[in-house]
Amino acid sequence: MHDVCPLYALGALPPYDATHWSADGQIEPGYATLNAHGFTTTVLNNPLISWHRTFTTNNIPPPAIHGGSPAHPGRGPGGGPSLIRIEEWVPGFYNGPLKHGFTAFGLPRLHGIAELPANGPVTANWRTQAKRHLKTFQKQTDVTLRLGLLNEIKPAYFRSSVPKNLQSAFWHLAENHLRAHPETIDVMIAESKEHGIIAGFVAGECREASSSFYILGFYLPQAKQSQAMTGLVHLWFERSRKKQLALCNFGDMCGPNPLPFQSDMGYSLFKTRFGIRRVWYPGSHWKIRLGW
Repeated sequence: MHDVCPLYALGALPPYDATHWSADGQIEPGYATLNAHGFTTTVLNNPLISWHRTFTTNNIPPPAIHGGSPAHPGRGPGGGPSLIRIEEWVPGFYNGPLKHGFTAFGLPRLHGIAELPANGPVTANWRTQAKRHLKTFQKQTDVTLRLGLLNEIKPAYFRSSVPKNLQSAFWHLAENHLRAHPETIDVMIAESKEHGIIAGFVAGECREASSSFYILGFYLPQAKQSQAMTGLVHLWFERSRKKQLALCNFGDMCGPNPLPFQSDMGYSLFKTRFGIRRVWYPGSHWKIRLGW
């Protein structure tokens, strides 16, 4: 495990959040406006608050937005200003001294990113524990892996231990990516002869960042003994390298010193077993004004 701030040698690749592939998979379609260095989404747009969030691949502040929405000028029929305007900017890397009226507050984002070996086993950088679990999976005979459809895993997914408040958000994100660019989505399934589908892993191929990005994953209690999730991660790494991608991005995770009550401690620990680097991206920069 290494903490890298903000990016390591492959930093020439744009951060996932600012790619057009990411914009196409936004939960609210039609509220993302693309530009050469990222995109802007509308968070809120009403007579009281207009809130726009811009992701950029660089550290150059976006131009001010004049109107209720970059995709829908004004704030609805007839247009007109909102009382409060919020401009949120998430730069691709740390900006140094703040300028242009922005203030930085909020925690940085942390992604777990694994660099795929060009040759040899994709497990070369895995921890011993993960390699041992993969051997356990490969020796068992009850569970097999295959590609499938998103709707196949839906019943099992909503019975899984994924926190209820996150289940729907991850699911809608997967549905939107599947709608926007189905050819980039892999739905990988672990299936037991006795219990049916017991685990799943959905990832998307983002060529802009030469990455395969984890969208959602889950397992049922029956998957624990077989180490099916480790088998699915191995399949993900293998498929990503065949597609000539450089990275597998496990997405958000907690920091190196998590609080005891953090709900993401368990799956963050799981991610650290696969040779990842914990990459720190900048937090949000803010500009809040009255009127227009």
